[in-house]
Amino acid sequence: MYDASDGISSILLGKVFSPRPTADSRLTTTGIICALAAEAKCLPAGTDDIRVHISGPGAVAARKSAEALVAGGVQGLISYGVAVGLVPQLPTGSLLLPATIYTNKGSLPVDARWHTRVKTLLISHGYSLSSGAMADTPVVLATPLAKQALAATCNAVGADMESAAIGAVARDAGLPFLVIRAVVDPLEQTLPPWVASALDEDGGLRLSSVCKGLLRQPTDLGALLALAREFRCARQSLREVADVLGQEGGFRIANT
Repeated sequence: MYDASDGISSILLGKVFSPRPTADSRLTTTGIICALAAEAKCLPAGTDDIRVHISGPGAVAARKSAEALVAGGVQGLISYGVAVGLVPQLPTGSLLLPATIYTNKGSLPVDARWHTRVKTLLISHGYSLSSGAMADTPVVLATPLAKQALAATCNAVGADMESAAIGAVARDAGLPFLVIRAVVDPLEQTLPPWVASALDEDGGLRLSSVCKGLLRQPTDLGALLALAREFRCARQSLREVADVLGQEGGFRIANT
Protein backbone atom coordinates (compact mmCIF):
# COMPACT_ATOMS: atom_id res chain seq x y z
CA MET A 1 0.00 0.00 0.00
CA TYR A 2 1.20 3.50 -0.80
CA ASP A 3 2.46 5.47 2.19
CA ALA A 4 1.61 9.16 1.89
CA SER A 5 4.77 10.06 3.78
CA ASP A 6 6.93 8.31 1.21
CA GLY A 7 7.21 11.33 -1.06
CA ILE A 8 8.84 13.68 1.42
CA SER A 9 11.01 11.00 2.99
CA SER A 10 12.30 9.99 -0.45
CA ILE A 11 13.14 13.61 -1.27
CA LEU A 12 14.78 14.32 2.06
CA LEU A 13 16.59 11.05 2.65
CA GLY A 14 16.96 9.26 -0.70
CA LYS A 15 15.82 5.65 -0.29
CA VAL A 16 17.62 2.61 -1.66
CA PHE A 17 15.67 0.24 -3.91
CA SER A 18 16.93 -3.01 -5.40
CA PRO A 19 14.69 -4.65 -8.00
CA ARG A 20 14.63 -8.43 -8.09
CA PRO A 21 16.96 -9.88 -10.73
CA THR A 22 15.20 -11.27 -13.79
CA ALA A 23 15.66 -14.67 -15.29
CA ASP A 24 16.30 -14.24 -19.00
CA SER A 25 17.27 -10.58 -19.13
CA ARG A 26 19.69 -10.88 -22.03
CA LEU A 27 16.93 -12.02 -24.37
CA THR A 28 13.63 -10.61 -23.17
CA THR A 29 14.03 -7.41 -21.19
CA THR A 30 13.67 -3.69 -21.61
CA GLY A 31 16.08 -1.61 -19.56
CA ILE A 32 14.37 1.11 -17.53
CA ILE A 33 16.48 3.83 -15.95
CA CYS A 34 15.26 5.94 -13.03
CA ALA A 35 17.35 8.63 -11.39
CA LEU A 36 15.72 8.10 -7.99
CA ALA A 37 14.81 5.06 -5.92
CA ALA A 38 11.37 6.54 -5.29
CA GLU A 39 10.74 6.60 -9.05
CA ALA A 40 11.82 2.98 -9.44
CA LYS A 41 9.38 1.92 -6.73
CA CYS A 42 6.54 2.98 -9.05
CA LEU A 43 7.45 0.16 -11.45
CA PRO A 44 6.22 -3.44 -11.21
CA ALA A 45 8.64 -5.65 -9.30
CA GLY A 46 9.82 -9.13 -10.14
CA THR A 47 8.85 -9.22 -13.83
CA ASP A 48 10.93 -10.94 -16.49
CA ASP A 49 10.44 -8.35 -19.23
CA ILE A 50 11.94 -5.29 -17.52
CA ARG A 51 15.21 -4.64 -15.79
CA VAL A 52 15.48 -1.50 -13.66
CA HIS A 53 18.59 0.54 -12.91
CA ILE A 54 18.62 3.38 -10.38
CA SER A 55 21.26 5.67 -11.80
CA GLY A 56 21.26 8.67 -9.50
CA PRO A 57 20.64 12.13 -10.95
CA GLY A 58 22.42 13.66 -13.92
CA ALA A 59 23.72 12.74 -17.33
CA VAL A 60 26.95 11.04 -16.28
CA ALA A 61 25.18 8.65 -13.91
CA ALA A 62 22.39 7.97 -16.42
CA ARG A 63 24.88 7.18 -19.18
CA LYS A 64 26.68 4.66 -16.95
CA SER A 65 23.42 2.88 -16.16
CA ALA A 66 22.37 2.85 -19.79
CA GLU A 67 25.72 1.43 -20.88
CA ALA A 68 25.52 -1.28 -18.20
CA LEU A 69 22.05 -2.30 -19.35
CA VAL A 70 23.15 -2.40 -22.98
CA ALA A 71 26.13 -4.53 -22.01
CA GLY A 72 23.70 -6.86 -20.25
CA GLY A 73 21.78 -7.43 -23.48
CA VAL A 74 18.56 -5.44 -23.08
CA GLN A 75 16.62 -4.81 -26.27
CA GLY A 76 15.58 -1.23 -25.59
CA LEU A 77 15.87 1.61 -23.08
CA ILE A 78 13.27 3.70 -21.26
CA SER A 79 13.94 6.89 -19.31
CA TYR A 80 11.35 6.85 -16.51
CA GLY A 81 10.69 9.32 -13.72
CA VAL A 82 9.82 12.92 -12.95
CA ALA A 83 10.45 16.04 -14.99
CA VAL A 84 10.20 19.82 -14.81
CA GLY A 85 7.27 21.50 -16.52
CA LEU A 86 8.21 24.33 -18.87
CA VAL A 87 4.76 25.51 -19.98
CA PRO A 88 1.75 26.61 -17.91
CA GLN A 89 -0.53 24.01 -19.48
CA LEU A 90 1.22 21.19 -17.57
CA PRO A 91 0.38 21.06 -13.86
CA THR A 92 1.94 18.67 -11.38
CA GLY A 93 1.31 15.04 -12.29
CA SER A 94 0.93 15.69 -16.03
CA LEU A 95 2.22 12.83 -18.17
CA LEU A 96 4.96 13.47 -20.71
CA LEU A 97 5.59 11.10 -23.60
CA PRO A 98 7.91 13.17 -25.78
CA ALA A 99 8.62 12.31 -29.38
CA THR A 100 11.95 14.17 -29.29
CA ILE A 101 14.62 15.21 -26.80
CA TYR A 102 16.42 18.48 -27.52
CA THR A 103 20.07 18.79 -26.51
CA ASN A 104 22.83 21.30 -27.16
CA LYS A 105 24.08 18.89 -29.85
CA GLY A 106 20.78 18.55 -31.69
CA SER A 107 17.69 16.41 -31.26
CA LEU A 108 17.23 12.77 -30.29
CA PRO A 109 13.99 11.18 -31.53
CA VAL A 110 12.45 8.34 -29.59
CA ASP A 111 11.40 5.13 -31.34
CA ALA A 112 8.34 6.17 -33.36
CA ARG A 113 6.59 2.78 -33.42
CA TRP A 114 7.04 2.20 -29.68
CA HIS A 115 5.97 5.78 -28.92
CA THR A 116 2.80 5.43 -30.99
CA ARG A 117 1.86 2.12 -29.38
CA VAL A 118 2.34 3.40 -25.82
CA LYS A 119 0.54 6.67 -26.57
CA THR A 120 -2.42 4.84 -28.09
CA LEU A 121 -2.52 2.43 -25.16
CA LEU A 122 -2.54 5.17 -22.53
CA ILE A 123 -5.14 7.26 -24.35
CA SER A 124 -7.36 4.19 -24.65
CA HIS A 125 -7.23 3.91 -20.84
CA GLY A 126 -8.36 7.52 -20.46
CA TYR A 127 -5.02 9.22 -19.81
CA SER A 128 -4.20 12.69 -21.07
CA LEU A 129 -0.59 13.23 -22.02
CA SER A 130 1.73 15.59 -23.85
CA SER A 131 3.93 14.44 -26.71
CA GLY A 132 5.70 17.78 -26.90
CA ALA A 133 9.48 17.82 -26.99
CA MET A 134 11.58 17.48 -23.84
CA ALA A 135 14.75 19.46 -23.25
CA ASP A 136 17.99 18.33 -21.67
CA THR A 137 19.24 20.40 -18.75
CA PRO A 138 22.54 19.95 -16.90
CA VAL A 139 21.30 21.80 -13.81
CA VAL A 140 18.25 22.00 -11.57
CA LEU A 141 15.83 24.61 -12.92
CA ALA A 142 14.85 26.35 -9.70
CA THR A 143 12.87 29.36 -10.94
CA PRO A 144 10.15 30.12 -13.49
CA LEU A 145 12.58 32.40 -15.33
CA ALA A 146 15.10 29.58 -15.73
CA LYS A 147 12.41 27.26 -17.06
CA GLN A 148 11.07 29.89 -19.48
CA ALA A 149 14.58 30.61 -20.74
CA LEU A 150 15.18 26.97 -21.58
CA ALA A 151 11.78 26.57 -23.22
CA ALA A 152 12.45 29.62 -25.38
CA THR A 153 15.59 28.04 -26.84
CA CYS A 154 13.88 24.91 -28.18
CA ASN A 155 10.11 25.13 -27.72
CA ALA A 156 10.11 22.21 -25.27
CA VAL A 157 7.32 21.50 -22.78
CA GLY A 158 9.40 19.70 -20.15
CA ALA A 159 12.97 18.99 -19.11
CA ASP A 160 15.10 16.52 -17.20
CA MET A 161 18.78 15.77 -16.66
CA GLU A 162 18.96 12.13 -17.77
CA SER A 163 16.89 11.33 -20.88
CA ALA A 164 19.31 12.80 -23.42
CA ALA A 165 22.21 10.73 -22.08
CA ILE A 166 20.10 7.56 -22.11
CA GLY A 167 18.90 8.32 -25.62
CA ALA A 168 22.45 8.85 -26.86
CA VAL A 169 23.50 5.43 -25.55
CA ALA A 170 20.47 3.82 -27.20
CA ARG A 171 21.22 5.57 -30.50
CA ASP A 172 24.86 4.49 -30.46
CA ALA A 173 23.84 0.90 -29.69
CA GLY A 174 21.13 0.85 -32.35
CA LEU A 175 18.39 0.21 -29.77
CA PRO A 176 14.88 1.70 -29.49
CA PHE A 177 14.43 4.39 -26.87
CA LEU A 178 11.42 5.84 -25.06
CA VAL A 179 10.81 8.53 -22.42
CA ILE A 180 7.98 8.39 -19.88
CA ARG A 181 7.92 11.22 -17.36
CA ALA A 182 5.52 12.98 -14.99
CA VAL A 183 5.75 16.66 -14.09
CA VAL A 184 6.91 17.20 -10.51
CA ASP A 185 7.48 20.94 -10.34
CA PRO A 186 5.41 23.01 -12.78
CA LEU A 187 6.47 26.20 -14.49
CA GLU A 188 5.36 28.52 -11.70
CA GLN A 189 7.10 26.54 -8.91
CA THR A 190 10.16 28.17 -7.32
CA LEU A 191 12.59 25.99 -5.40
CA PRO A 192 14.68 27.28 -2.49
CA PRO A 193 18.04 28.42 -3.91
CA TRP A 194 20.00 25.98 -1.75
CA VAL A 195 18.15 22.86 -2.94
CA ALA A 196 20.41 22.13 -5.93
CA SER A 197 23.59 22.14 -3.84
CA ALA A 198 21.91 19.98 -1.18
CA LEU A 199 21.30 17.03 -3.52
CA ASP A 200 23.28 13.90 -2.74
CA GLU A 201 24.45 11.30 -5.25
CA ASP A 202 21.16 9.38 -4.89
CA GLY A 203 19.03 12.43 -5.70
CA GLY A 204 17.85 12.94 -2.13
CA LEU A 205 18.42 16.04 -0.06
CA ARG A 206 21.09 15.84 2.60
CA LEU A 207 19.36 16.28 5.94
CA SER A 208 22.18 18.45 7.25
CA SER A 209 21.85 20.75 4.23
CA VAL A 210 18.09 20.94 4.67
CA CYS A 211 18.50 21.95 8.31
CA LYS A 212 21.08 24.59 7.43
CA GLY A 213 18.94 25.95 4.62
CA LEU A 214 15.86 26.20 6.80
CA LEU A 215 17.81 27.82 9.62
CA ARG A 216 18.99 30.50 7.21
CA GLN A 217 15.58 30.93 5.61
CA PRO A 218 12.72 29.36 7.62
CA THR A 219 10.14 30.55 5.06
CA ASP A 220 11.59 28.02 2.61
CA LEU A 221 9.79 25.29 4.55
CA GLY A 222 6.57 26.02 2.68
CA ALA A 223 8.25 25.57 -0.70
CA LEU A 224 9.90 22.36 0.47
CA LEU A 225 6.63 20.90 1.71
CA ALA A 226 4.96 21.93 -1.56
CA LEU A 227 7.69 20.08 -3.47
CA ALA A 228 7.06 16.96 -1.39
CA ARG A 229 3.34 17.11 -2.19
CA GLU A 230 4.10 17.58 -5.86
CA PHE A 231 6.51 14.66 -5.79
CA ARG A 232 3.81 12.40 -4.34
CA CYS A 233 1.41 13.52 -7.08
CA ALA A 234 3.98 12.84 -9.81
CA ARG A 235 4.76 9.43 -8.36
CA GLN A 236 1.08 8.56 -8.31
CA SER A 237 0.91 9.31 -12.05
CA LEU A 238 3.99 7.20 -12.68
CA ARG A 239 2.58 4.32 -10.64
CA GLU A 240 -0.74 4.34 -12.49
CA VAL A 241 0.98 4.41 -15.88
CA ALA A 242 3.30 1.59 -14.84
CA ASP A 243 0.32 -0.54 -13.84
CA VAL A 244 -1.33 -0.04 -17.24
CA LEU A 245 1.85 -0.63 -19.24
CA GLY A 246 2.79 -3.63 -17.13
CA GLN A 247 -0.60 -5.27 -17.66
CA GLU A 248 -0.86 -4.39 -21.36
CA GLY A 249 2.71 -5.12 -22.42
CA GLY A 250 3.62 -1.49 -23.03
CA PHE A 251 7.12 -1.91 -21.67
CA ARG A 252 7.92 -4.47 -24.34
CA ILE A 253 9.70 -3.35 -27.46
CA ALA A 254 7.35 -2.60 -30.34
CA ASN A 255 7.63 -5.05 -33.24
CA THR A 256 9.48 -3.63 -36.23
